[in-house]
Amino acid sequence: MPTNKWSVALVWLAMWPLVVPTTIWADDNAAPAPPKVVDLELQAGGALRGQVVDSAGQPSAGGEVKAIRDGAVVARAVVDAQGRFELRDLRAGACQLEMLGALHPCRLWAMGTAPPKSPRELLLVRGQLTERGQNRIGALLANPLVIAVAVIAAVAIPIAVHDNSSS
Repeated sequence: MPTNKWSVALVWLAMWPLVVPTTIWADDNAAPAPPKVVDLELQAGGALRGQVVDSAGQPSAGGEVKAIRDGAVVARAVVDAQGRFELRDLRAGACQLEMLGALHPCRLWAMGTAPPKSPRELLLVRGQLTERGQNRIGALLANPLVIAVAVIAAVAIPIAVHDNSSS
């Protein structure tokens, strides 16, 4: 059964993304997406309570959580043995929470004024930003190169198969 050299070339063209490492397409100069701003409702006395956990979801003791506004530390709390902390005397407005050098941007709301689904307590995962999910699949499908390869494959593979079967 002879093969058409064009059909073989089209199949290889369609298959090259599976063979070539994806790091070749990676944009090393792309800036990372900024972390998501979290809305939090303050409790009585401007208190913000939360818990620090490790990547397995277990309470993580030790360390300090700081609230930073306009570059200045406005509140700090020590993380207890159960991973809990409480920052006091905070005011509504934008700030950043810092834990072990990781910054977590948030909007603090006075009691009763926060958006409906705003938590009253914060869960911080040690070593990660507060936004855990990364939409890598969405970014991949938005890449014009990936779309072009998918279209080429959708056209080339059926042609190659048809040419092979008709020979």
